[in-house]
Amino acid sequence: LSDSSIEILKLLQDGALSGNKIFEGIKLSNHSMNRKRHIEPLIQNGVIAYTIPENPKHRNQRYSLTNLGHEFLVVVLGF
Repeated sequence: LSDSSIEILKLLQDGALSGNKIFEGIKLSNHSMNRKRHIEPLIQNGVIAYTIPENPKHRNQRYSLTNLGHEFLVVVLGF
C-alpha cells in the first residue's frame, strides 16, 4: 500500500469518516481523481468499506475500516 493509503487506514482507526475529512487528513483535495487513486483501491481490496454500500454517492456517505483493514493495521503496521 502507498503512504497515502496507510495514512487513510490510520485516520479510520477511530471511526468512519467522510471523503472530505479523509482528504483533509492526508492533505489532498477532495477531487474525483484523488478518490479514484486513493479510496477506490482500498475498497476493492476490502480494507475499507462504504457505510451506505447500496448508494456509494449518497451525500452522507462515509468510509470505515473493515475487519481486514483492522488486521492489516495490527499485524503489518503494529498499530
